[in-house]
Order: sequence, then structure tokens, then C-alpha cells
Amino acid sequence: RPKSERSSSNRSSLRGGGRSFLSSAASSSGNARNNSGDDDDADGDDFDDDSVKRRSETNEKGGNAFIKEETEETNEVLNSFEERLELAIEEAREILSEATKRARDETRRELLETFSETFYTTTTTTTTTKATKTEKFFKGRKENDENKITDENRALNIARTQSFLEIKFKMRDFEAARVAKNLALSKSVYEDCDDLMVQVDRLEKALPDVNVGKLLQNDASIVSSVNVAKAVQNMMTLYELGFKRERVPSMLEECPRLLLDETDLSARDRIRLVTERIQSIFPDETDEGCLYAIGEEPNLLWALADLEIFNREARVDIAELPMSVQEMVVYATRRFK
Repeated sequence: RPKSERSSSNRSSLRGGGRSFLSSAASSSGNARNNSGDDDDADGDDFDDDSVKRRSETNEKGGNAFIKEETEETNEVLNSFEERLELAIEEAREILSEATKRARDETRRELLETFSETFYTTTTTTTTTKATKTEKFFKGRKENDENKITDENRALNIARTQSFLEIKFKMRDFEAARVAKNLALSKSVYEDCDDLMVQVDRLEKALPDVNVGKLLQNDASIVSSVNVAKAVQNMMTLYELGFKRERVPSMLEECPRLLLDETDLSARDRIRLVTERIQSIFPDETDEGCLYAIGEEPNLLWALADLEIFNREARVDIAELPMSVQEMVVYATRRFK
């Protein structure tokens, strides 16, 4: 070929080859970019999943922390309420205690103020002065400044005795007040509270299982009239005669006269006499049944023994007895069944 043609042909082939190379390079670059885009999309999806998980975990932790904080605040509120409630209850108790104490003090004060006006009055006397009442009360006694008891001191002593009986024997206030007033009216040396405490202690030691408080309720004068040695002897006699061990203390509480030293009849003779009289009313009653009846109603020892109707030779019918004695006999012998 001519030289010019060869040059032109070479240039054409070079141009064609260059275009081919450029096309191939562009295609490879496009494919590379496409592959890179796919990888970036995959990486982007993984990143999104991790981000969602992290956000979820963060939200979950934040929620738990919030719930925990709310729970702690609720517990603090409840604890604070319980503390305030306890303080309020304690304050209410203190107020009640103070009110009760003030009420008792007011009662004692009223007793001291009114005692002199009411203690000595009777249905047959008119209003007299304090000096006249004191003079009547101390009539027959040695009146000197050392042993003279004023109305105010006596009222105060009654109040002390009442408080002692309420605390010692769990008496109700009106029961203790009645016993204290009866002790004062009996002019016993044991109307003084301190002396009464000593005598009560002696009786409790000498008479085991006996409620001295019930003795005083049934007969307040028993503390001044009882002989402790004789009382113990009479108590032993009841055991010897066959009364049940658990029943004897109750008999003494219901009938304090069993503790006294009777000059007319001993306790043994009185029980024998009443047994005979019960059997005269109910001939079929046994000695054991009579002892049981006396144990149930120990006051029968005086209620039946003192009736003159039994002095006649004829048999006594229960209908002839006083109604109060009838009730005691029927109850004691269980004849109402």
C-alpha cells in the first residue's frame, strides 16, 4: 500500500481500538459503581437495623428507669403517709389519755367539794353547818388536834381508797366508791387507805385463792371484824367437812360471815343444823346433797338457821318459808328441774 493509506488505516484502527477501550472502561466503571451501590445499600440496611436496636434498647432502659423512679416515689409517698398516720394515732392517744386524766381529777375535785355536804345528811335531819356535822361524827371520841380528822381529809382518803380498790381488784368505779363509803360509815380503823392495804395483804396471804375484793364488796366491815387465825380455822373446817376444794373460796367470797368467830354456833355446828333443816323440808335429800346445796348457797347457813318456824315439831313445808329463802333453797337443791 501506499504510505499514506497505511497511515490512515493505522489511525483508523487506533481510533476504533481507543473507542473500544474507552467503552469497555466505561462499562467496567459502571458495573463497579453498581456493585458499590449494592454494597452501600446492604451496609445501609445493617446500619439501620443496628440503629433501631440501639434506640429500642435505649428506650427500654429509659422506660425501666422511669418505672423504677415512679415506684420509688410511690413508696416514699406511702411511707410518708404511714408515718403521718402513726403520728396522728399517737397524738390521738395522748389527747385521750390527757382527757381521761383530767376527767378523773375533776371527779376527785367534785368529790372533795361535795363530800362535806352529802356524807352526813340523812332523811330525818335538816341542813346543818359543817361544824355541827363534824361534832356529831366525832361524838364519843377524844377530840384533840392530833387525831381529829377533818372532812376534807376524810373525803380525800375515800378517794384514795376508791382508787386503790379499782387498781388492786379491778373493781368498777361505782363498786369501789360504795365499798370506800361503807368503810368510812363503819368508822373502821381500815377506812384509812394505808391501813386497809396492810390488812388486805394479810388476808390474801392467810386465805389463798380467796378474792379479798369480793369479800369487801359483800361485806366491807369484814376487814375490821375478822380474826385472821379464826378465819383460817373456819376455812380448814369447810375442807374437812367435804366441800369441794375449788368451791370453798367462792363460798367465803359469797358469805364472808363464814370467816368470823361466831359465839353462838361454830361453823361445824351451823352446817349440821342447816343440813337437818333442809332434810326436814325434803326428806329424801341426802347429807351429800345438803352439803352441795350449802356450797351453792352458803347464806343458807344463816337464812335457815335463824328461822323460828323450825322450832316446832311439825314438818315445815317450803311454802311456809319467806320467798327469798324459798328461792335460795330451790336453787341450791336444784328442785326447779
